[in-house]
Amino acid sequence: MGDFKGFPDAAFAFLEGLATHNEKKWFDANRETYQEALIAPAVTFVETMAGPLSKISKTLRVEPRINGSIRRINRDIRFSKDKAPYKTHLDIMFTEGDARMCGTSSLFFRMFGDRLVIGAGAHDFSKEAIGPYRDAVVDAKLGPALTKAIGAVKKAGNKTGGAHYKRVPTGYGSGHPNAPYLLHGGLYAYAEMPIPKEASSSKLVPFCIKRYENLAPLHNWLRDALSR
Repeated sequence: MGDFKGFPDAAFAFLEGLATHNEKKWFDANRETYQEALIAPAVTFVETMAGPLSKISKTLRVEPRINGSIRRINRDIRFSKDKAPYKTHLDIMFTEGDARMCGTSSLFFRMFGDRLVIGAGAHDFSKEAIGPYRDAVVDAKLGPALTKAIGAVKKAGNKTGGAHYKRVPTGYGSGHPNAPYLLHGGLYAYAEMPIPKEASSSKLVPFCIKRYENLAPLHNWLRDALSR
């Protein structure tokens, strides 16, 4: 079990610097700060989150390492017009079970130099997940449960996203009460905020857990709907 004490000021300074100097030369010159001020506390943060997160969902993967819950900072630029080599945020994801990253729901944490995004859901459903998702949206029991879950996360102050399409897919009724959710290629909820004072102390753990609890209705709906 970890003993997280917070992120030091150097972590936020590093992320702000990277946003301005997104290039390998600058990154290599500041690699020690990246490892000691950002990654080392991130590992401990993930370790410390494991116990509290298990109360939200027992099937979440909590892996305190890069390429585990801590995502690589290197961007995949092979098919992107944006050739900036690095993400300008710390990207942490707690994903359900052994499913593919975009095939189920995750709890996510994205810390920039000046702001924090805490959310849950799937930004893009995989080809294997989109069919089960749509079937769940119009299901007699799961459909109303989705409406209730969306209402709960919005009431808690979160925004939702993931709508990609202009038309309801073939085979589904455009007049269905949940038709707007059939336009989604992903479904997620999130809250974006300036870096909270808690980020520099152990209080960041309960700060995040409270927000993940508010996001749990949508996360758990997606977990159950996509695992049928």
